[in-house]
Amino acid sequence: MIAIKKKKILYIILLIILVVIILFLYQIFNGNPVSKHYLKAGLEDFLEEEFPDSEYRINGDGVYDFTFGMYGFDVTEFRGDDEIEYVFEVWGAVKPTDIHYYPVNTDYELGAKFGKEIKEQLYEGIDSEIPGIVTQIEFYLDVLEEKYPPDTKWSHDIELIEPFDINFSLDVTNLSKEQTLEVVQVIQKTLNNGKYPYNDAKIEGFVYAKGSKDYAKYTVNFDKDTDISLRVINEHSK
Repeated sequence: MIAIKKKKILYIILLIILVVIILFLYQIFNGNPVSKHYLKAGLEDFLEEEFPDSEYRINGDGVYDFTFGMYGFDVTEFRGDDEIEYVFEVWGAVKPTDIHYYPVNTDYELGAKFGKEIKEQLYEGIDSEIPGIVTQIEFYLDVLEEKYPPDTKWSHDIELIEPFDINFSLDVTNLSKEQTLEVVQVIQKTLNNGKYPYNDAKIEGFVYAKGSKDYAKYTVNFDKDTDISLRVINEHSK
């Protein structure tokens, strides 16, 4: 009788251990249902706070990505007649600690085409005033798929999903801080006069010296409303 009771207790213990293991593995690969619920609510608050004038819909309950330990939510933004599909990546346990998002129904090839045309215009406009200083321009455009024909040329009437961030690399090997200021002012003027829909511009001015390591001597960030002066240009040593 005692032996039977011991076996029952052993079976119960083994069953509890098995259930714990199953729940543990489930949480590893599928996430915590409680966390998912609260993070979805946190995402709803984020959308209301960050985009108060936009209409959004969260589709479904989200999917857990065990590789990165975050939840992915499919979100639709209704912008006039357009529907823009996003993936929102949300980290956290009860409240979101970090949120990243990106559109998915984009026309990559047309965005790249527009980007190439904008670069050509910027190089031409900037080089006409300060030739040979800008060595690289980098940015990425998100264009809603099927909104424009594939042979459309860039114009200022094109609607992007979001304004773009843009990076410029300069050769300031032989430039002083004051001369670099003039270059930055020309770049901002070119962007603003061309009505390019940029959000933030970052400029790195590099010194290229034989026999030593290249380095960014000057850096500056600005938007279309920034008053460009010497105080916004950061100077760095090697």
